[in-house]
Amino acid sequence: MERVKRHMDLGLRWIRCGWRLFLRNPWQLGGMGVCSTAAAVAVIQIPLIGGPLLGLLAPAAAAAFYIAIEEISKQKIKLPRALRFFAIRQSPREFLNVARDERHLMQVLLIGLCGMIVFVLTDILTWFIAGTALASPFGSLSITTLIVVAIAMIVRIAIYLLLTASLVFTLPLALIQNEALAPAVIASMRRAWEYAIALMVIVGLWLAPLLLGALISFYATWLGYVVGMLMATFIVPISLCSFYCGYRTMFTASQSTQRIGEDFKRANYV
Repeated sequence: MERVKRHMDLGLRWIRCGWRLFLRNPWQLGGMGVCSTAAAVAVIQIPLIGGPLLGLLAPAAAAAFYIAIEEISKQKIKLPRALRFFAIRQSPREFLNVARDERHLMQVLLIGLCGMIVFVLTDILTWFIAGTALASPFGSLSITTLIVVAIAMIVRIAIYLLLTASLVFTLPLALIQNEALAPAVIASMRRAWEYAIALMVIVGLWLAPLLLGALISFYATWLGYVVGMLMATFIVPISLCSFYCGYRTMFTASQSTQRIGEDFKRANYV
């Protein structure tokens, strides 16, 4: 229990660190959050290919955030008032920052292809478990069928969490520290497993727009949808800033993936 509490505290420290980092330039990061959330909602609505296409594009979006966050972390002051409008206007273009380096672009495309394959295989697996019950209204399902659907959804969520664990540190290691992709993935998975509880605290932020949107939807469907999207535009950049703080805690620019420090003093580096 002591280890669980210690890791939960670490996750909260990363969130506080991420919040302070977000406040350095909320205009740019918030603008990127609006663009990424709107794009994700639009893509997921595409029949059949929406999920795989999201799996292809999500790593590129996360990579763009990490590069932008790395630049913002070097700024020691908040963005001046005179530059706020420029930062908002510039935020959509920041998603192209990953294309500035051809090697990084190829790495992100390869990760995106892997993400797309994972989404396709996950859809196949969940449909194999639950079948057409996934597309049926819950009110019309029997208890047994509901249990099967619940198992299918748990499997889907578990696979998505594993995919997140494989990327959460891989992207900054590859893009910021120029690590080779394979060692970066191995290091990311190892650290994500070791600090799973701390990372789950950050992932828990994503539940806020989902739960609040679902609650409001009972009274007004469109309002719940809008509130969920608005919250997601801020949760996405704040959570990625928090993951970045976790990355900076465990990996430093002077260390390779084979020599990862155990010192947590950098948790409050912002």
